[in-house]
Amino acid sequence: MPAKKSAAPADVDAFLAALAHPQDATLQRLRTAIRAPDPRIGEDIKWNAPSFHLDGRHFATMQLRRPDSVLLVLHLGAGRRVLPAGAIADPTGLLTWLGADRATLAFRRPADVEAHQAALQAGCASGWLISDRRQGRTTRSPPPGLADNAVVPRMEMRMKHAFAAFLLAWLPLGAQAHESCPDRSAYAPAREIIADLGRITAPTGVQEAYAVEIGGIRQWVNVRGQDRDNPMVLFVHGGPASPIIPTLWQFQRPLEEYFTVVNYDQRGAGRTLLLNDRDAVADTLHIQRYVDDAIALAEYLRTRYHKRKLVLMAHSWGTVVAMHAALQRPDLFHAYVGIGQVINVRTNEQVSFDYGLRTAREKGNAEAVREMEAIAPYPGDQPITRERIVIARKWPQHYGGLTAYRDSSDYFYRGPRLSPDYDDAARCAINAGSVFTLGRLLDEFLQVDFDAVETFPIPVVMFMGRHDYTTPSEPTAAWLAKVRAPYKQGVWFEHSAHMIPWEEPGKVLVSLLEHVRPRAVETPAR
Repeated sequence: MPAKKSAAPADVDAFLAALAHPQDATLQRLRTAIRAPDPRIGEDIKWNAPSFHLDGRHFATMQLRRPDSVLLVLHLGAGRRVLPAGAIADPTGLLTWLGADRATLAFRRPADVEAHQAALQAGCASGWLISDRRQGRTTRSPPPGLADNAVVPRMEMRMKHAFAAFLLAWLPLGAQAHESCPDRSAYAPAREIIADLGRITAPTGVQEAYAVEIGGIRQWVNVRGQDRDNPMVLFVHGGPASPIIPTLWQFQRPLEEYFTVVNYDQRGAGRTLLLNDRDAVADTLHIQRYVDDAIALAEYLRTRYHKRKLVLMAHSWGTVVAMHAALQRPDLFHAYVGIGQVINVRTNEQVSFDYGLRTAREKGNAEAVREMEAIAPYPGDQPITRERIVIARKWPQHYGGLTAYRDSSDYFYRGPRLSPDYDDAARCAINAGSVFTLGRLLDEFLQVDFDAVETFPIPVVMFMGRHDYTTPSEPTAAWLAKVRAPYKQGVWFEHSAHMIPWEEPGKVLVSLLEHVRPRAVETPAR
């Protein structure tokens, strides 16, 4: 049934003004995001809330019953239609399905909409609903194998992929799929100041950024330091596609007085994603390939910068790559520093979940308790699926398990806007890379277990956040207590969770100077 005649935007505005919803700023931002991709998208009032339609059929309607959030209901509109099984991929279980014809997503603040705007637009305006102009009606993507026409199936497949990217946008680590890149030119004056402040001006210093072929593809490298003779750190970022280069301006500058710091965008991440054909890279996304890349880059850096060995340092997902690299090629490294170390993924998941559920009960959060109890015991004997992971991590991070004492980490997710090292295309590639890599690596990642490693071949230092419930520190402390190594040291960061370099940058520097730099200073050759 065609949609009713649309209300004029002014009528919708008047309705909302009279409603005076506590989340008015959120719903206004959401309205703008949904309508932006296509001028044909109309808006009227349905179910006492704004509803959106295209080519005569409603596809999304807000629900405004809760004072603390805005619920977006994605639906098939009038008529007894259902979504064919598999037509919309939901690999992470981020949608709450209310039936075969509708699903929901919740927005709790304007920042939620802004942070994921492009992915939301791709999903709502393209992935959920497409226009079959040949038949003069709106249709859904059929399941694979049922559509044989030449033009429409290709369109539908693209739209299905766009919506799958939209789903991935709501991962806790901030991954989202950008089909178009927001214009961030308004930040340019601030970026100029940051770039000027961050310039390495010392005659002995180094400030370089370049692409180098590693592992059969071009990978983007950033090198900074006040003195080339300082020990060199190779930093392996988290993610698996969360490059640190666009946020290093937030914390790294003091480290550069005592170390030459090398960051690189891993395969499938950031600028490296833009440098290569994705189809050629897709099948190479395996943990061992990332390990081989880190080793190859270390060998390249030793030659280019005349270093005998490097300090290997890693964060979060990067600790999986770096631990393997240190175990396989200890001859390349003076020491290893793990931040937010992954020891055993299943153990991490259990510790994180238990914290989230315990805290939710203590705070009387009925919604959180209900969601978490629905997947308990976690992980238990069941597979750690994407759907279960999303629920299990949502509340621990809300209760400060990502950044201590905070329920969000916008300073990190928005940090690239001010980075002088990334243009808009590269900023978009952060999110696209997360979508590109996550599904391909998740199964391998869930099998990670370093518990059996009883001997570590080089000095090892672990930086552990007391409040980290993203990669909990308890398993790391237990592993460090039993492992044999030439030198080992655990450093607790009492006011940090998972984002230690950002949360306590001063203590990071002091700890590196105390425990790492003395083991990495090389005597210049004469």
